[in-house]
Amino acid sequence: MGTLIKNLRKSLRPWDYLALLVALGVIGAFSAVAAGQYGGRRMLQIEAPAGRFMYDLDEHIESFELGPEVGCELRLTGGQAWIERSDCPFQVCVQMGRIERPGQWIACIPHGVFVQVVGTAEGDPVDAQTW
Repeated sequence: MGTLIKNLRKSLRPWDYLALLVALGVIGAFSAVAAGQYGGRRMLQIEAPAGRFMYDLDEHIESFELGPEVGCELRLTGGQAWIERSDCPFQVCVQMGRIERPGQWIACIPHGVFVQVVGTAEGDPVDAQTW
């Protein structure tokens, strides 16, 4: 391991270090923008064949049809969202359970549905999953 690091240091030139610093700066800037994008609110982002929808995670929706040709039914209540029923063959989206924290998601590939919690909650620690 030590020889690998020594060889790597020998092969890097000053411009390589500069490129690495610029890349880390760009990643940091995009991360800061993404973290503050929703102003501390948790939002539910739904992408379905009928379009893209955004809901506050604290709303209450008993049943949300994702389109006439989509056989999925989504529920949003108590700060949690889940797919209540689906007519897809393996029911993976139903088995994924409830989502409530930023970064959690549910996907129903046969119907082209992707549901994700975005934003940040007050007091939520940043963890490895976030980055």
